[in-house]
Amino acid sequence: MAAPAILKVGSQAATAVKPVIKYLVAGILLYVIFRLVKRGATTLGDAFVNLVGGNVNQVVEETTPSDGTTLQNDFDAQAKNIADGQYAAMQGFGTDEESLFAPLLALNGAQLAKVFQKFGMREGKNLFQWYSAELNNTLLTSLNYHNEASEGCTSWADNCYEKDFMRGIWAKSGLPISF
Repeated sequence: MAAPAILKVGSQAATAVKPVIKYLVAGILLYVIFRLVKRGATTLGDAFVNLVGGNVNQVVEETTPSDGTTLQNDFDAQAKNIADGQYAAMQGFGTDEESLFAPLLALNGAQLAKVFQKFGMREGKNLFQWYSAELNNTLLTSLNYHNEASEGCTSWADNCYEKDFMRGIWAKSGLPISF
């Protein structure tokens, strides 16, 4: 008779654990949703990449701008607009280089890092991966770019093409440039 009583107690314990597991799973799902919203994912695909492989936020948090700047005011909305403009300039056939370069030239290192963060992961690539795919660095396909805001590309004699010029702009961000 004692054995059936033990089984009954064991099944009651298992029944009591089921609601705990449900609450645990619900809590995990809410946390994942919170993290995705916080990272600013714009599509479900971007959300998945940000969750499992996008380390854009981590890279920005672990980086100090080489120009020593910090954000003095709320730059989030402006950074998001610039990031969206960067994405738009690389859509469709060809790349609108002027639309890529112009909004970045006046930014300091901390602001550039915020733009990189707000760009996040789009179609499985971060902003630098997009630049790598879209920008050229050859005489035959690019103009010679120069501006005092781009490190190493301050005059025509520097022979800077698209990627060199963009690298010079982003140098002050302190981010690991991978294009």
